Amino acid sequence: MNLFKNRTKKLHLSLVLLPALLIVGILVYSGQTAVSSAAEPDQPFPVVKLPPEALVMSNTFDSSIVNSVSHPKMDASLVQLTTAVSPANARELADNNGVRLKGDRAQVQIVTTPYELPETIAAVESTGGSVTKQSNDQTLLQAWVPLSELTSLAENTAVAYIRQPAQLILDDIDVTTEGLAVMNANAWHNAGFVGGGVKIAIIDSGFQGYPNLLGSELPANVTVKNFVDGESDSQVNGTTPHGTACAEIIHDTAPAAQLFLVKINTDLDLEQAINYLQGQGINVISTSIGWYNITPGDGTGFFANLVTQMRNNGTLWVTAAGNDRQTHWGGAFNDPDGNGYHNFNGLQEVNYFGPGNGDAYNINPGFPLLVFVRWDDWIQINQDYALILVRWNGSSWQAVGGSDNDQSGGVGQKPTEAAGVFTSGSAAPYGFVIQRIGSNRNVNLEIFTPNFPRLDELVTARSLSNLADSPNAVTVGALNVAWPYAQESYSAEGRTNGPGGTANGGALKPDITGYARVSTSSYGTGGFAGTSAATPHVAGAAALIKDAYPGYMPTAIETTLFDKAIDMGTAGVDTKFGYGRLFLGDPPTSPNPGDNAVFLPLIN
Repeated sequence: MNLFKNRTKKLHLSLVLLPALLIVGILVYSGQTAVSSAAEPDQPFPVVKLPPEALVMSNTFDSSIVNSVSHPKMDASLVQLTTAVSPANARELADNNGVRLKGDRAQVQIVTTPYELPETIAAVESTGGSVTKQSNDQTLLQAWVPLSELTSLAENTAVAYIRQPAQLILDDIDVTTEGLAVMNANAWHNAGFVGGGVKIAIIDSGFQGYPNLLGSELPANVTVKNFVDGESDSQVNGTTPHGTACAEIIHDTAPAAQLFLVKINTDLDLEQAINYLQGQGINVISTSIGWYNITPGDGTGFFANLVTQMRNNGTLWVTAAGNDRQTHWGGAFNDPDGNGYHNFNGLQEVNYFGPGNGDAYNINPGFPLLVFVRWDDWIQINQDYALILVRWNGSSWQAVGGSDNDQSGGVGQKPTEAAGVFTSGSAAPYGFVIQRIGSNRNVNLEIFTPNFPRLDELVTARSLSNLADSPNAVTVGALNVAWPYAQESYSAEGRTNGPGGTANGGALKPDITGYARVSTSSYGTGGFAGTSAATPHVAGAAALIKDAYPGYMPTAIETTLFDKAIDMGTAGVDTKFGYGRLFLGDPPTSPNPGDNAVFLPLIN
């Protein structure tokens, strides 16, 4: 059976010209794009003045590079790999979209059922592939499969869907963090509360350089565990120093706590790590990481279940809100002219990367761009949209990448698209468009472009990454460690999405804010920023509270954190600062006051 379907579209759309009064901050010089000679001091790239016609899709735009073929049982990124014309082309496509390759094999996840699990494992092995992990509910496998066998594997009746594993995204943008003084941790140390008897797990994608810091910036002894496919525990020391910096902050804050350094990459790696940590007596988990397109963002699903599992085990999970406040757009699909393309603002159909004043960044070659989009159709999965990445060639937008997954109600399909590209050629503006393929309603879109300065059109609300929306996690935003402790411009804001990924009805997040722009040995003086830096401050503070009140369970610890926080912004709990700025106040008058121990019920 041929599971491919032709979705080629030759678009014949009428060109929409914007009246001059509607164009804000756009100047045209002889019909050509004008580029400033140098970037402003606070701009990462030179800026470009786009002509009015750059805001809309022309009637000659060709989207066939994205939606010419699709597969109802396979991610678009994997379909592209199966049609690569050469190994070099396959490597380029894999690098663009973050697919891990080892030789001729790709790392994939395979959706199946518990009943068909044995047959699915046998099918993978018959291709010359190997299964490395399976989910707790036996509906998902992680495996390495030869590229040449992906299509035939998808045709197996036991296989519901094959997708790219969701790779985590770092919230990243003798040294002691400046956060200790402003949160009053030093006073707790002087009173004898240093995290003694507390176990803290830092889960990250790498702890490069940690052995060199043992006995100084880190405890003399730490426990390391690696759940990344194909790696040993010794390779916890690798990939990135991001996790090491997080561990440094926790050690500064709770110097007597026992640390577990846990390395992961995918969502199933995380589940396997949690299975391990559940038996280790962990009191606090700290995660300065995030994912996209795994859940609707409404506080339900895979991550929320893991967080609740650990909370019921007596573990408080502290996680980063994410750094997407200026790299997020959310709202209803809107197509007033009926040409099939979403309008982000007025008649603007292209959301390009830029400082927000109508200009666009002129992006140098070799820069990685990554875009995720999800929408509120997680039950029936029958609202079909495509994501197209575009490059301005001086006179028109050209498609350079994208994703057009099949959303036709099949098992394993998701209402998501994700695409990446490395910029190439001469410096140019880049952006993206959302195309309606087949839908009968205007869905709520949530679009993220992580690890980039900002979008021209953005929405700060609902800019939390997946995991940060989990109701039983303490979600941490970021503020500047220097007075007056202003919100960092990138710090993601709530609310969470409403039920099923809708725009309204979500819960308040983040819960609290911690400190960024702090010093670590790994990143240097003032060099560790992002909600990544803010989160371990809160995790360390939780350890001090647990040291002072050993009977406290997660609810009591987080309640203490929230009660002591200093209100910021709008009075009361808000979507920027939560309960406020992390502050521990005065320590208890004596260590381990047992008469103050509180055993609160766990959350189901």
